Amino acid sequence: MNKDKKTDSREIGLEIGAICGKYFLKSQHLHYGYWTGDLEVDIDNLRIAQENYAKFLISHIPDGVKTILDVGCGTGEITKKLVDMGYQVDCVSPSPFLTKRAREVLGNRSHIFDCYYEELQTENRYDVILFGESFQYVGLQKALDTTIKFLTKGGHLLVCDFFKKDVEGKSVMGGGHKLTKFYDLIAQCPFELVKDLDITDETSPTTDIYDDALQKVVHPVFDLVFDFLNDRYPVASKFLRWKYKKQMNKINEEYFNAGRISEDFRKFKSYRLFLYKKVDLKKAYQFDFRDAYLRNIGLQFEEKIKLSAFKNLADSNKRLNYIVRQLRRWRIPALCLAFLIFIVEDILTGKKPYEFLLPDIPIVAIIGAVLILSGGFLRCLARGYFVEGCLFTNGPYARVRHPLFLGTLLIVMGLLFLLNDWVDWVVVLPLFTVFYGAAIIHEEWALEKKFGREWELYKTKVPAIIPSLRSVFSNREFSGWQWKVFLSTGELILFSVILTVALLIEFFEEAMFK
Repeated sequence: MNKDKKTDSREIGLEIGAICGKYFLKSQHLHYGYWTGDLEVDIDNLRIAQENYAKFLISHIPDGVKTILDVGCGTGEITKKLVDMGYQVDCVSPSPFLTKRAREVLGNRSHIFDCYYEELQTENRYDVILFGESFQYVGLQKALDTTIKFLTKGGHLLVCDFFKKDVEGKSVMGGGHKLTKFYDLIAQCPFELVKDLDITDETSPTTDIYDDALQKVVHPVFDLVFDFLNDRYPVASKFLRWKYKKQMNKINEEYFNAGRISEDFRKFKSYRLFLYKKVDLKKAYQFDFRDAYLRNIGLQFEEKIKLSAFKNLADSNKRLNYIVRQLRRWRIPALCLAFLIFIVEDILTGKKPYEFLLPDIPIVAIIGAVLILSGGFLRCLARGYFVEGCLFTNGPYARVRHPLFLGTLLIVMGLLFLLNDWVDWVVVLPLFTVFYGAAIIHEEWALEKKFGREWELYKTKVPAIIPSLRSVFSNREFSGWQWKVFLSTGELILFSVILTVALLIEFFEEAMFK
């Protein structure tokens, strides 16, 4: 441990918590606790909730694990349970006070590294690296880099801690990494998600107990101390209030305003259990090889793999991004040009498309018209759900992820039915697949980058462009559609232009063939 570093106020808080927990609650645990539905939220039950938490955490250790590194082992209680279960466990403990307490609990049954996790030096490798409410104390990038280094092949990262949500306002409670930043960084690492559990509701009641203790015990004692100082040593009291005015105001704001409650916690924090599996290098090639990946991962394997290989992959990825962007950009001109060529070819060769002549309207023409109208309706319906900055999951977006592209496909197929030429199908459908497929890929990349885990969960439930029976009969209502939003997109004008052009072409062909 670096002796030159100043004592962290959070470490002092943990030490105070350990002392109070041992002598007032008869508990050695430092974490929040896991409150089941049948457990009354009361300070007398906090010890039971903390035992529940330990059981919950341990239950998610994968099968076949032998070695574990417990980062931030606290007083060593969870480590002791793991050792009793037969696991070989090492610990990381940067706090001298907690390290002393952990050694009293563990004896020689577990080796404790008294250093910060980022400074850990060992030849050991572990099947599981465990962060039980300690992940927030380690820098995100450092935590992930160090974990990759010390995990065995196929090893697991197990994190149980709270994170900050991206919501407006400011919580009275500090701590926690940003959840979106965590998702972004770990997506660039060779990890495969196994579990992502939200246990905010089960952990947040502990904040009410802490708040109650602060208001009914700590705050009165705090006031009594200063009342005593004011009475016996008024000059010293005034000096202390002046000297530490800023710190005291902060204490009053954060701890004594009855704001540290579960509602605030649930609004601004998300307590989660993450289990990630480290993938091998072959699977690592499937990850994003952009500059961030090279910076975070590539350098760690430079002794085994030439860095030039990663750079080549990164260059290939950049070229792929460029090609996808260009195909997306030219998708509409390419499709329009193809149809224009076919229409001109039909006019020059005298081949007429299917016509709507009563009473003998060809069935193919009816199918074409129905597809065009259906595609236009679907696009108009989807446009009414646009909300800037949000992920659309209602209405048609509950059936397919890209209803606009599906609507366009229906319109294209309808036009192909009306053109009455199988050659058009052979050319247009591959063109549509290439250009609009690139557009879908580009859009999904952007959505994944913007919405992270929210997009991943949505993606697993809803198909991309071809609806499944499950998605078609989804119980999500078509609520939230807005006329103003629809009209602001210009979709109605676009569809009107398409119909007008189609009628003009029909009129022109009739005039040419007479």
